[in-house]
Amino acid sequence: MMEYDTLAETGEKLPKFAGQLGVPAADLRRMINDDWLPHVDVVQLPASMRQADPRALEVRDRDRNDFPAAAVAALLSPCLLLTRNYKHFGVLGVGMPVVLAEKSTDMAPGLPSTDAAKVSPEPAMGGCCCFRSARAGQP
Repeated sequence: MMEYDTLAETGEKLPKFAGQLGVPAADLRRMINDDWLPHVDVVQLPASMRQADPRALEVRDRDRNDFPAAAVAALLSPCLLLTRNYKHFGVLGVGMPVVLAEKSTDMAPGLPSTDAAKVSPEPAMGGCCCFRSARAGQP
């Protein structure tokens, strides 16, 4: 699940992300559109739901751009959050990387591995796990 504003921000920052991953922006856009988005539910949370969990508000105070993702993650916790940003999302219990389908190359050939982090219902409970799911392209 992804908040619409996070998806919009991803589109805006796509060239930067492609550079970080060392792939052409067009390839990353195709992968997101063809291989990833069909498996992601994009939602637009009303303000009352975004503000339902005080941990999301703490993330908002650290970085307003991270607020939509934090609100969804807080409402869904426990869940996995694709991020390397342990500083802003720490209040959600994000603290240690998680292996997502062992490598993102399992889902998107040619792309480097991707970090995920476990969002816990209780703060400061980061952890590690291996996430394999048919939804992520794994048997």
